[in-house]
Amino acid sequence: MQLEILPEAFEELAQAVDWLNDDRVGLGEELVDAVDLAVRGLLRAPFIGAPVPHRKLSEEHRRMLVRRFRYVVIYRIRGDVLQVVAIAHTSRSQTYWMGR
Repeated sequence: MQLEILPEAFEELAQAVDWLNDDRVGLGEELVDAVDLAVRGLLRAPFIGAPVPHRKLSEEHRRMLVRRFRYVVIYRIRGDVLQVVAIAHTSRSQTYWMGR
C-alpha cells in the first residue's frame, strides 16, 4: 500500500509541532513520532481505524487516534493508496476537513 499525505495535513502537523514545542521543547517531535507510528500501523492494517459516520461524505473516511496525544489521523483508502486527509486535534470540529 502506498501513502499520500495531503498538503493540508502536513500543515496541520507542522502547526501542532510548533505549538507543542512552545509548551515543551521536543514535545512536537514526540507528536511526529506518534503520528508516524499510527500511520505505519494503518499501512499494515488500513481498516483498523474507525469509520467516520457522516451523511455528506461521498466516500468512506476513517480515523485513528494518535497514542499519547489528543490528535486523530483522518484518512481514506483509494485503491492501493492510503490518503491522509487531516491530522486534527480532537477538540476541533470533526468535519472541518470535509472539502478535501
